[in-house]
Amino acid sequence: MQLKNIILYGVIVALSVTVVGMYGFQSFNLGESQTSSANSESSFITGHVTMFVTAPDGKIVTYRQSDNIIVNQGADCANKALFAPTSGITTTCSGSPGTFDVIALGTGVNGDTRTDTALTTETSATGLARAVASTVNATAAPSGGTSTVSISNTFTNTSGGAVTISEAGLFNSTNKSIDGMFAEEPISPSIALNNNDELTVKWTISLAN
Repeated sequence: MQLKNIILYGVIVALSVTVVGMYGFQSFNLGESQTSSANSESSFITGHVTMFVTAPDGKIVTYRQSDNIIVNQGADCANKALFAPTSGITTTCSGSPGTFDVIALGTGVNGDTRTDTALTTETSATGLARAVASTVNATAAPSGGTSTVSISNTFTNTSGGAVTISEAGLFNSTNKSIDGMFAEEPISPSIALNNNDELTVKWTISLAN
């Protein structure tokens, strides 16, 4: 009986040495591997922009919608606002962790780059200058669902002439010299606003889990 036990132990040791030799010590931690797989996450932040133009007679004459791009500065500033790290992020978030509820419009055409920190050509035309959103509504995440916030504002072109809008951005300050950008959206085809036309912009940010 003793001899059988010795032989059995010898076989087990031989198998263990063979497995470790083939895969290495770090890969042989089965418990760690199973835990890592079970706890994987796929959360992400996305943004969607809806715009429509209402003429003075109340008719909707233009409609646009598309997904935006979350810029690097926005991701870094959100990180700082949520977790207040003391190192690792060097992005300057002047005006942050202020609320990203300021919508700006522009007439430029070269946006949509993650390294952007401003619109290409932001407009200051009367009635179309950047402004704090008039409405901010949130929807809590259901079990295993998505939490969303909708940020919207209506701009009225009272400049006395036509203005073509081709970009929009979401910021955390009405002061361009100290702001942080969260997201931007190039508008294609661009939107032509006649005098007294209203442009409603609705930005929906979703955090999926």
